[in-house]
Amino acid sequence: MTQWDPVVIAGAKQHLAVYAGPIASVIVDRAAKRARTPQELYQILATEIQSERDRAAFLKHTPWAR
Repeated sequence: MTQWDPVVIAGAKQHLAVYAGPIASVIVDRAAKRARTPQELYQILATEIQSERDRAAFLKHTPWAR
């Protein structure tokens, strides 16, 4: 299992909350158990966003997409 930097997890929760609401925390915790890299974490999280438009926006604004 990957040891996650708490800053990465907190950022992912905050970012996903825009699209998933308060359940984002649970989704991120679950995804963090499966992901090995931040990029993989965000890809897994994106699958939880129903709207294709929102999913694209979520991925466009990931920390490494700048």
